[in-house]
Amino acid sequence: MNAEANGRAACYAALAAVAFVAQQVTGRATRDALFLSVFDAVDIPRVMLGAAAFSLIAVALSARMMSRLGPAPSVPFFCGLSALLFGFEAMSLPDAPRVIAVLNYLHMTAIGAIVLSGFWSIVNERFDPHTAKKVVSRITAGAALGGLAGGGLAYALSEWAELRTGLFVLAAINLLCAFGASQPGRSGTPAFRDRKDDGVASNRGDSNGRGRSALAAPRHDRDRKRHSIRPEPFALSLEL
Repeated sequence: MNAEANGRAACYAALAAVAFVAQQVTGRATRDALFLSVFDAVDIPRVMLGAAAFSLIAVALSARMMSRLGPAPSVPFFCGLSALLFGFEAMSLPDAPRVIAVLNYLHMTAIGAIVLSGFWSIVNERFDPHTAKKVVSRITAGAALGGLAGGGLAYALSEWAELRTGLFVLAAINLLCAFGASQPGRSGTPAFRDRKDDGVASNRGDSNGRGRSALAAPRHDRDRKRHSIRPEPFALSLEL
């Protein structure tokens, strides 16, 4: 039963990886195209600097939220927030193109990094190190497919659609990401809870307090750090 749940969760995670990486690739292409449609290329360093400063604030807030609630509920929230922002930007673009171009640049730079890192944190929490070795190839294959799909989608939008349409498409993809991020955790018990329960059971079974139960939790922590496939959400790299 546990193996079946892990298999289901891995499939969900692989499909979610397709959506997350696709929205990153398409979102960055749309962000740059939108900005350069109303600003000159010499303005890019300025907006990059502003986006970096904004990202520091956004990461600090998201890290505090994830430390309290965990990545499983936090990432779908940020994906939903991103979808709302994309929808707002698409509707407001004709009236204030320069303002929306800057807003979209800040939005995509900050929240894009948060949700992608948060997704990998969900994967870390869902699978124990030994199971992760078996399923990570599927998830990374999904991420590679997402990069290909995102590039193809960005090309199609640039050839046959307006920038406003691209923003609506990104809103839809982010809703798909929110759904995908909520699925792996529903397909079984997160690995860190299993380890915690094992440690508690071992302590209760040893009435004399002897054996290896006292070392169970620290060893699990060391194994988790050694085999972790991606960094925790608070060690975000701000990719501009």
